[in-house]
Amino acid sequence: MDLPRDSGAGRYAVELQKRIADPFVIDYLYFDYDQRALVLEGQIEKRVLAKTSRFPALDNKVWFWLRLKKHIPEYDLYHFITPNLSFLVPKRKKSLVTCHDIAPLFIPTSFWEKRWRRYLYSGLKRANALIADSASTRRDLCRAYGLSEEKIPVIPLGVDRNVYRPLDRATCRKELGLPSKRKIVLNVALEHWRKNIPGLLRATALLKETFPDILLIRVGAVSKATLGMIASLDLTNHVQYVSVSGEAELVRLYNAANVFAFPSFYEGFGLPVLEAMACGTPVVASNRASVPEIVGDAGILVDPEDVRGFSEAIKRVLSGPIFAKDLSIRGLDRATRFGWENTAKATESVYVRILGHG
Repeated sequence: MDLPRDSGAGRYAVELQKRIADPFVIDYLYFDYDQRALVLEGQIEKRVLAKTSRFPALDNKVWFWLRLKKHIPEYDLYHFITPNLSFLVPKRKKSLVTCHDIAPLFIPTSFWEKRWRRYLYSGLKRANALIADSASTRRDLCRAYGLSEEKIPVIPLGVDRNVYRPLDRATCRKELGLPSKRKIVLNVALEHWRKNIPGLLRATALLKETFPDILLIRVGAVSKATLGMIASLDLTNHVQYVSVSGEAELVRLYNAANVFAFPSFYEGFGLPVLEAMACGTPVVASNRASVPEIVGDAGILVDPEDVRGFSEAIKRVLSGPIFAKDLSIRGLDRATRFGWENTAKATESVYVRILGHG
């Protein structure tokens, strides 16, 4: 695994480790690039297996991964949690790769980025099996590698509804130090092109005409370009960036919001949308890639390039408490279809098939 436990893919790995039953014993191997270490987080112990020195001339993730490859322990099955590490798929060993997405092959990016990604993904065709988070990602895999859909099971991610659940909005705002009366739009996403943050900012600027107190809260880092855009749109007092210290705080943010907005151009799954629905937060999201598979009829789906349309959809939620309540109820019902127990059980069946157990 190349991402920390609090990332979407990291959470997926943790949930599998917790929930997949005997006879499987699962270790979680984390390539910690910040510490230049390979860390084993087993079901009983946690320890550093190996560390590397920093080489300024070759200080990049691929070189780091390759130097630590020989320290990966022997296992009956290697489950690579992201396609980024699939180039490490060992020869003559049983392996499985989960593909959350292969976005860099399908979104605007540099020639060299596409070349690097094709190298990183080079183990996908060597693996014994692939898992896709969504039918959308499965279609992308088949398109990029000429694979058969029948050989790629779609196993959606899940949400822990004991954690992500409805809470009192006023209480959450008070605990988070947020204004009690302002209309709050929440977005949880990295600052990547495909997350369409500029489109969301332009939609917020349009919303300001109807709701002068509108507040967009973004969970994620902010770039200089985005700060410049916020200033140029006169949104300095209408956009707030926050960092969260854990799931409990994130759940309070979902519940503090009037609406969750997700105008992404491309998603392999879209876990924040599912988390928002599980909290009963009305959702306005993109109508592209995997997002409609997750939202269904439980939210409003809009072309992410239609800034005015996105703004009008959010406005409809903010202006109509009865409509917002209906979306909340539908979202809660929709979220019940996505449980980590289902994800783990379906993944376990793939393990059984590869290993020949039972």
